[in-house]
Order: sequence, then structure tokens, then C-alpha cells
Amino acid sequence: VRVSLRLPAVGRLAATDAPEGAALMVVGYPNGGRQKVVRGELVEYAPLERHPDASAVMRLSSPIAPGNSGGPVVDASGTVVGVVFGIETATGDGLAVPASAVRRLVDQRNARGAVPGCS
Repeated sequence: VRVSLRLPAVGRLAATDAPEGAALMVVGYPNGGRQKVVRGELVEYAPLERHPDASAVMRLSSPIAPGNSGGPVVDASGTVVGVVFGIETATGDGLAVPASAVRRLVDQRNARGAVPGCS
């Protein structure tokens, strides 16, 4: 996949979560290879099966592979709307933490100097 898209060197974290159906791009190094940008869309926000009390996660139609984890999910303007963390094995859909959850962690870190459960 070849994409001619100029992304900012430092992404801005979205102030609000992307709407379901939004066109998105995933930036990463799938399978340890060269950087790739793949297009897809936000299928839905879904609860994690084993963690029903956790925030809903983003299900993405973008192909995700090892090496994409930790990479940004960006909208058409290059704003970071999520961070990839896995693949839903039943569907092959990518999974990402939405911007609102990332922002909560950043705010906790800034307010307390630490985030519970993170080292």
C-alpha cells in the first residue's frame, strides 16, 4: 500500500472521539517492516469482552498486524483519534484505545505524576 500523505511530526490528540463510520488511517510498522499507512473506518465502539467495566474500545476495519500496536489512528486532518493495541481474533478487526481514554490517562499523569497500574 502506498499513500502520499503528509502527517505532522507530532500529532495532536483529538478533543473528542471520532464518530462511528468515520474514515480513519492507521500508521505503523506491520510485521516489523517499513512504515505503512492503511485506510479504514471506525466500525463501532465496543466493550472488551473480558473487561466489561472498562471504557469501550474502537473496532477498526483497517488491517492490523504485529508492529502496529502503539501506533496512532488518525483522521483526515492528521489528528490522533486513537492508539492501536490489538486485533479482534473473531473478526480480524483492529482494536484501538479512543482519544478520550488516552486523554484521561495523560491528565491523570499530569495531575498526579503517575497513572495507577502503569509503571
